[in-house]
Amino acid sequence: MLSDKYKIRVYKNTKSPLATDWKGKKIENFIKNDKIDFNKFNYAFVCGKINDFIVFDFDSYKMNYLELSEHPLYKQFKNIDHPVFNTYTVKSANGGYHFYYKYDSDFKNKNTDIHIDIKTDNGLIICPGSSIIKNNKKSYYKVVKDVPIKKMDDELKTWIFNNIYKGSPENKTSYENSQIISNNNIY
Repeated sequence: MLSDKYKIRVYKNTKSPLATDWKGKKIENFIKNDKIDFNKFNYAFVCGKINDFIVFDFDSYKMNYLELSEHPLYKQFKNIDHPVFNTYTVKSANGGYHFYYKYDSDFKNKNTDIHIDIKTDNGLIICPGSSIIKNNKKSYYKVVKDVPIKKMDDELKTWIFNNIYKGSPENKTSYENSQIISNNNIY
């Protein structure tokens, strides 16, 4: 479904981009589907306006059952089967979820301490089909909901601004360029 989207190469079995100077490059320097080779590389989508999507990254795997049941996202929406999450979805190699939504300029990149990240303009998200090795075991990013990318519901958008950005769209903050391309911020 996303084969026509712009990507960058990532070292095989990692989340580290080959080039750290990819930002500001011309669109023709990004990779389209005709150059994909998962035998040699992993890939990361460039999020935001360039590909017309943002990603809501929920790292549910970092929590035990009790923590998950007390998480503000679960308190509001009960589980990931809620209709607000009925969009193209990838399960990360670690067990989290990447929910793809149509691009919305109200959002800026944001990492949080509640295991949710927002990826948009110049943010990267690892492509399905990529793999990582953790504890000597190879795991893959897999599409778990192969449906069209939808516009984010107002209910989820309001929740994000109240819980992630702590208020209106004017209170959102963006990453510094160096943070976006570091290993800790590519999912």
